[in-house]
Amino acid sequence: HYAKDMKQGSVCIFDKKMQKEFKDKLVLESILKNAVEEKQFHLVYQPQFNAKDKKVRGVEALLRLKTPAGNDIGPATFIPVIEQMGLMPELGVWILEQAFDMRIRAKENYDDDFVISINISVLQLMQTDFLDIVRGLIEKYNIDTKCLEFEITESVLITSPEQAAEIVATLKEWGV
Repeated sequence: HYAKDMKQGSVCIFDKKMQKEFKDKLVLESILKNAVEEKQFHLVYQPQFNAKDKKVRGVEALLRLKTPAGNDIGPATFIPVIEQMGLMPELGVWILEQAFDMRIRAKENYDDDFVISINISVLQLMQTDFLDIVRGLIEKYNIDTKCLEFEITESVLITSPEQAAEIVATLKEWGV
């Protein structure tokens, strides 16, 4: 990608820095592929407060990864690579499952209107079966859609704004 980023007619020479970056990317891709396959990711839940009464209104589900070696890899580092590798659909379903399960468990300790907010990748949103997956999980977990919020991340350019708008409109019709 170095050569592509340079002006036309420029010369790019492969050096030790490029070699290290290439090797680091290969190592990261291997770690991430394994992490998706072995379900090594986990969600942490950040409380969200109501500004008026200062009470917890819900939580935002945040994806995290600690490697078997004990290293933390932040989402700003791994999400773009996961998307480039085409692993977001599989990981996205796992995230939804985990977050929906947490919402069910939260019913025991919080009001019925306790909200779970989930970040959705644009690539995930644009999957042809995204709405079917969401509908199936809503039914499987018997989730009240008024308790769901999806935050669409902007890590990639939306290639079909019209299609994205239709999907978001359908989710709104469902009460999400």
